[in-house]
Amino acid sequence: MNRLPLILREFRITDFSEVMRIWRDAGLTILNSDSLEEIIKLVDHDPELFLVAVREEVIVGAAIGGWDGRRGYIYHYATEPSLQRQGIGTALLQQLEQRLTARGCIQINLVAYKSNIPAIAHYKNLGFTPLDYMVVLIKKLNQ
Repeated sequence: MNRLPLILREFRITDFSEVMRIWRDAGLTILNSDSLEEIIKLVDHDPELFLVAVREEVIVGAAIGGWDGRRGYIYHYATEPSLQRQGIGTALLQQLEQRLTARGCIQINLVAYKSNIPAIAHYKNLGFTPLDYMVVLIKKLNQ
């Protein structure tokens, strides 16, 4: 396990390319809503809920949190594939949980694709429970 210090900080626009690379390398699905323009909107709205993990000045993980005033959301949660299973993702998740709890959040919804079996197993180990009675529906606007 790598013992170099891990720093968690808020995302900066200059991190965009590196975060996109990590998301792609980790197998996340990148959509039009992940464009730089859309990420800027997200950061303008909730800058403290988009976190990156940095080790030796290199971004090694990222996660986006959201808050609707009642519930919290976590998505685009990924670690550099070669550094997985070192606690980086768990540290990001725990920091987002703390920040959401400080806002009064009592429930966090974590979004994952059904086909991502390893990620779902990881989330279960972290205390998340899949819902078999709910379906997520989306409607893409202006795309």
